[in-house]
Amino acid sequence: MPAFRLHYFDSRGRAEIARLMFNAAGQEFDDVRYSKEEWPAFKPKTPLGQLPVLEVDGKLYAESGAIFNYLARELDILEPFPLLRANRKTVESNSRLAAYLKTRK
Repeated sequence: MPAFRLHYFDSRGRAEIARLMFNAAGQEFDDVRYSKEEWPAFKPKTPLGQLPVLEVDGKLYAESGAIFNYLARELDILEPFPLLRANRKTVESNSRLAAYLKTRK
């Protein structure tokens, strides 16, 4: 499993979902929180000049939605939730939609 570091401000905000995902999966991660004074020094190092940023084995990734999708797959936390599993089966039963999604993986 890769080493994870989640970078965000010292608040819940957009990174809270990722924190909850890590905890739901029982996955250890470094929760790096920035104050208003610390943020300007780290900002130039981020891919898009914004937070949250997920660091995976030293590489930085931006955009909260992309981070959540990546974590759901990497931490394998979609399957334990029955409604998500049911939705997945519905999508897979639609051959056109399933074919499209296979090209997106």
